[in-house]
Amino acid sequence: MGAGSLGRSGLHSAATAAVTVDPMGAGVDPDIADGIQKAAHALAAAGYEVVETDPPAVTETGHVFQYLTNSEIRTLVAPAIRPIIGAGARQALDLFCAAVPEPDIASYMGALAVRNLHARNWSQFLTQYDVVLGP
Repeated sequence: MGAGSLGRSGLHSAATAAVTVDPMGAGVDPDIADGIQKAAHALAAAGYEVVETDPPAVTETGHVFQYLTNSEIRTLVAPAIRPIIGAGARQALDLFCAAVPEPDIASYMGALAVRNLHARNWSQFLTQYDVVLGP
């Protein structure tokens, strides 16, 4: 949807851009932050309503994603590829698997429920903005 087009309500409105410079609160390289601000100014100049806001629970969502993907790779992929990969790849796989606790069914199911909560919150967030700009 371009600036000044029909918005989500069907009424003529400016497109909205969410801008986040440091959504995880972990710090961002100054050149990256500067680039985001320049892009935000360009969006504003193009007619976008620019709103500085952070997406919901970026860090927490990342942790759940890491746990789920790690659990699936450890359980489904690693046993199949371990016999055919080289020593370096095996070492990388072992380090990847060591990054989160060994999965169990209750923890995995709990993580799926938390993932659904984050997915709902992100879906709601994305209905409010036409563009999300960040690192």
